[in-house]
Amino acid sequence: MEQRVMVIKVIMGHSGSFGWGHWGHFQTFNLMKNALYLVLFILVAGSLGHYGLPWWSLVPFAAVAAWIFPMPTGKSFLLALVAGFLLWYSNAWLADSANEGMLSARVGLLFQGLKGWQLLLLTGLLGGILAGLGAMTGRLARDLFVGGQPKA
Repeated sequence: MEQRVMVIKVIMGHSGSFGWGHWGHFQTFNLMKNALYLVLFILVAGSLGHYGLPWWSLVPFAAVAAWIFPMPTGKSFLLALVAGFLLWYSNAWLADSANEGMLSARVGLLFQGLKGWQLLLLTGLLGGILAGLGAMTGRLARDLFVGGQPKA
């Protein structure tokens, strides 16, 4: 009898599930895949939206991304914050380097003498916060209408 139990444990793994050996590995893979897709969706949609859409279009893009690729709310916020920061910082850096930093230096003087690079970081931070709040809104809306929070 003990040999049968041992054979079943070996076949099913110690967690009692077939295939992966441990169900947690599959969930972790799913969360990593969703994290990558969430960041890529925000970066691509935000880059495309940069041409012709208003500045706040990043918020609905992040909300849609968090709705489509569900993750825990805090992780959605942090990943969207990073994606929004990268997107807005890179766009601001490209615009700044096109005029050799003259515009950011002049605008920085209006804000208590900020340097050009500080203004770029502030721009990226604002974009990150916008994307993070949009993703948190999309994730909480999904919980409200669809239900079911994924496991951390």
